[in-house]
Amino acid sequence: MPAHDESSRLFAAQVLLQKLQALRQEIDGVRAGKDIEFVHRMRVASRRMRAALAVFTPCLSARQVRKWTKGIRRITRALGEARDADVQLEFLREFLATLADRAARTGINRLILRLKQSRSRCQADVCKAMDRLAEEGLLDEMTAQLEQLRDRDVQHHVPATSPALYNLAGATIAAHLDDLLSHEPSLADPLQVAQHHAMRIAAKHLRYTMEIFEPLYDNALECPLSTAKKCQSALGDIHDCDVWIDRLPQFMEEERQRISEYLGRSGPIKRIAIGIELLRQDRVSQRADQFAKFAEYWREQQSEDIWTRLRETVTAKIGVAATPNPDKPVSA
Repeated sequence: MPAHDESSRLFAAQVLLQKLQALRQEIDGVRAGKDIEFVHRMRVASRRMRAALAVFTPCLSARQVRKWTKGIRRITRALGEARDADVQLEFLREFLATLADRAARTGINRLILRLKQSRSRCQADVCKAMDRLAEEGLLDEMTAQLEQLRDRDVQHHVPATSPALYNLAGATIAAHLDDLLSHEPSLADPLQVAQHHAMRIAAKHLRYTMEIFEPLYDNALECPLSTAKKCQSALGDIHDCDVWIDRLPQFMEEERQRISEYLGRSGPIKRIAIGIELLRQDRVSQRADQFAKFAEYWREQQSEDIWTRLRETVTAKIGVAATPNPDKPVSA
């Protein structure tokens, strides 16, 4: 059975066009920089686009995919630092509001100040990335070529589905599921930080892949999709704690150097250290709590055979007969 066919190519064009629209509709809001949700949504949209391009590489020109992936990756990177700062600032403001110890507020306020300064610098880079995106015409190029592929296949009455398309879907979902499950042993050890981070990425890839192919399976992917999303979210919260735990000592050293250069002594760092140490202890405690809860959630899902049933669902569809092309393209 071929790895791809005309039906796979048609499906790919439809999915990618939808994800292009999701990217486009956030550009103006990202450039304005007044609402952090625009950056968040466009960053996620760029990640979903890259995931789709990786899945459909066999169905498209390899040269095109490399070029498009490179351009979309630049968007993700440009938005990454800005989004991270937005999330951290939002968390710190909430954390600050809960502090009863006034002495601890000095360190948190200093950290907020530095993050605001960093976020301001990021916005200039974000706007440059949006300018470059417009100048290069990447999204227009992708839209034109994908619409041409889609319209030609629709006019030629290419079937909406085929055995090759279901084979591509099943093989891709199974591969990402295998990747996720390969990190399961790390849940026995809270100290395997790198493996937990890799497991979060694997959960994200599995989720995005299931979202791509969900229309092929009616409602059969609803449950595993929900589980993958919860896994990604929980592991993301754990990773956020890891980032704080790793970053705070570096922040303290940078502040110590700033104070020493400005005052010729580092004594005032003690006022900042109170709040920073309180934050570090809070993140260590939250990390332990969140990890224990996720490990329990994972065991519950395994006991319900969620991943076994997912594998059975996608395997059962491999090799099914082609579906005639409807009057309008399949909604992907």
